[in-house]
Amino acid sequence: MNLNFLIFLIGSLFSNSDTIIFKDQGAIKKDSILKVYDRLDTNNGNNLIINQINVLAYEIHPSDYIKSFQFAKKSLELAQKSHYEKGEAEAFHILGISFNYSENYVIANEYQDRCISIAKKINDKELIARAYNAKALSFYRLNDFKKAHHYYDLSITYLNQITPHHPFKGAVIHNIAALFDKEGKSNIAINYYDRAISYNERYHNQLWLGQNYYERAIAYMHISDYRSALSSSNQSLALSEKFLDLRTTVNNLNFQADFYSNFNDFYKSERILKRALSISNVHNFPKLKLKVLKSFSLLEEKKNNFKSSLFFEKEYNNLYDSLYNVARYKQLDEFRTYFEAEQTQKENTELKRANLNKELQLQNKNYFILVVFLLLSLSFYLIYLIYKNSKKLGKNNLKLTKQNREINHQKSELEELNQFKSKFFSIISHDLRGPLSSLSGMFRLFEEGHLTEEELKVFMLELGTNFKNTSNLVDNLLVWGKSQMQGEVLSKKRINLSQICDESISIIASQYLNKNLKFSNNLSFCYAFADGESISAVIRNLINNAAKFTPKGGEIAISSAKGGDKVILCIKDNGVGLTHEQKEQIFNHEFYSSKGTQNESGTGLGLMICEEFIHKNGGEFWVESEKGKGSSFYFSVPLKK
Repeated sequence: MNLNFLIFLIGSLFSNSDTIIFKDQGAIKKDSILKVYDRLDTNNGNNLIINQINVLAYEIHPSDYIKSFQFAKKSLELAQKSHYEKGEAEAFHILGISFNYSENYVIANEYQDRCISIAKKINDKELIARAYNAKALSFYRLNDFKKAHHYYDLSITYLNQITPHHPFKGAVIHNIAALFDKEGKSNIAINYYDRAISYNERYHNQLWLGQNYYERAIAYMHISDYRSALSSSNQSLALSEKFLDLRTTVNNLNFQADFYSNFNDFYKSERILKRALSISNVHNFPKLKLKVLKSFSLLEEKKNNFKSSLFFEKEYNNLYDSLYNVARYKQLDEFRTYFEAEQTQKENTELKRANLNKELQLQNKNYFILVVFLLLSLSFYLIYLIYKNSKKLGKNNLKLTKQNREINHQKSELEELNQFKSKFFSIISHDLRGPLSSLSGMFRLFEEGHLTEEELKVFMLELGTNFKNTSNLVDNLLVWGKSQMQGEVLSKKRINLSQICDESISIIASQYLNKNLKFSNNLSFCYAFADGESISAVIRNLINNAAKFTPKGGEIAISSAKGGDKVILCIKDNGVGLTHEQKEQIFNHEFYSSKGTQNESGTGLGLMICEEFIHKNGGEFWVESEKGKGSSFYFSVPLKK
């Protein structure tokens, strides 16, 4: 084992801060971490091995949070066997960070709470501060700014108890600055970035200085102080180039390219973007490359080079699909695990209530025996005891009746949940596995010589349509699953409905080019107060639904009107329309679906998502349709806060 490498890793565990944007230390790479882990004797439960596994788990989490989760689970198992509380608390902390990266914030906070409980027991104030910092990040990403500030303050409090100038304090102050900037308080954020810069200069953390200057440049841009923004970005770029921090280098290049593009200096912007794209390709930074491709597309659009803009947009979409399709399946699997755990918890609750019912029945039986004994031995008190005990029995019977009613209600809910789960996973099993099985079978026939290349091309066209439908299904499952796991957290603000409609039309029109459909955005009321992400999902689903059931050459029109204090949107098509029975199925929360005009498939989940998200945003959802005369789907959302 490379001991120098492990010493560097252990040192970095206490200097890296799990901040909003992870800072790569430059010398550590995923492959190197995996090699070191493979050399460890992971069956040996001594404290040194546990510490080493925790360090590796922490360092790998930004590039592979699944591996980080696996490493941390191993160290937790060893620490619990050897009763090593420090190692156990560190493992819980890293497990929480892994779930934070997978956007399972509720579970992430539960792990941080378990870490804090043990850390307080062993009086590890630095670990407590790090765990509170991680909890604050969860609430930052959930847009719960009040709780985020609360946990950042707790983190600072514990660090001050160690020393007023603790090195980790600079990382927390950096995170507080990012929180203020997200709240729209960029002037306050800049002051906090200046404080973070002061801390990192004191401890000669040049890599983090580069990150401080870069994010401060973004804050300056938010208050339109362009000169200071460019100056801060140049300071960050100089540091990142000096210390070979290539990720921050690409971020600064992309920032400056957008800066010059906004001031119509297209030549300089293009030159900078070419350099950023080259670094992203050479060093395999796919997520950073996404940002560069998007900037290239917007730059070419400003130059009126629409063909070139479309080329970069396609490159962006292809890279996005390749990056996030795998992540989507991982998140879907995590969602299923969480879903089953939640159901198990409800079943345990029902079992506890059933046991309580038996205990109450036994208690009533004891009361009855007591009454009989008193009647035989104390006849003088007969009437009094009958009256007293009948009153007690009446109260207990009332209690039993109430609890039986609650148990029956929960039983009904569990039966509905099981039916829903069965339908839900049958959709996943059929619509996700079907296209994959078709693809596998087709290639097997081709390899065995049963298909010609011409026949293969014909089958590929049909499979392309199936995979397009599968992609839409996965998008809807993830949107719906995320809303179920994270609760009612919505980020409501003033949104541009017309822009959302244009973006949705652009995406969906490219999927139905063979239908030659005409899309028109005729919105007269363009703004509303709602959650942009959920409303975007609604509009995208409704336009896609209209396109699916509209024949070749058909028209899809989007219009708006004012209805009191709300704006009403209408997505209208001249497609096949709906019968009265079909409309009832849609609004009875059934997985209703039928084939489109070109045999497009679906699951009905999209319309369920639409109705649920509109109600969460304080609006209504309805449809007007007649068989053979098209459909008009309506929804309303508030105009103002």
